Amino acid sequence: MVSPVNPDLPALEHLEFKTRGMKLHAVAAGPVEGPVVVLLHGFPEFWKGWARQIGPLAMAGYRVIAPDQRGYNLSDKPAKVADYRMELLAQDVIGILDHLGIRQTCVAGHDFGATVTWQLLAFYPERIKAAAILNVPHPLVMQRGLTRSFAQLRRSWYMFFFQLPILPERWLRSGDFWGLLVFSAISDGTKS
Repeated sequence: MVSPVNPDLPALEHLEFKTRGMKLHAVAAGPVEGPVVVLLHGFPEFWKGWARQIGPLAMAGYRVIAPDQRGYNLSDKPAKVADYRMELLAQDVIGILDHLGIRQTCVAGHDFGATVTWQLLAFYPERIKAAAILNVPHPLVMQRGLTRSFAQLRRSWYMFFFQLPILPERWLRSGDFWGLLVFSAISDGTKS
């Protein structure tokens, strides 16, 4: 099936998964029997952050699954901070794979999704055939960088800011979500 908007690209399918009581939305494309690649978006993105990669991967014969991770876009947004622990985010991916009957997959993770990919590699190595990790070093390297380099600590300010209670949400919502637009511009490098 091809996209009605661009006949050179495959059509996108919108899927919904229930895993451990969590509803997760994903976009899929490519042949159902093709080798699977899961694309995990960063912050503050959702599946569409991979829009330019989905079509070419699908056209190359891959079955592409690009979920909205919990808390994003059309997936459930639990209220408790504890519901966003890395092990739960990795379990969401495993739940999607289990639902689809996929024993092993390739994963590409960007930014926040890269952190989830590191978690998958650490705790579910038998489920990951190959991984591409974009913009996030290995957790031990990151920890060492944060403790030994003021420049890295300065570049990582937002990780600490978003751990504060209430303030980040208020800032992002302020001025009709002006804060979110500013943060998005900073995070993609268009402002410094």
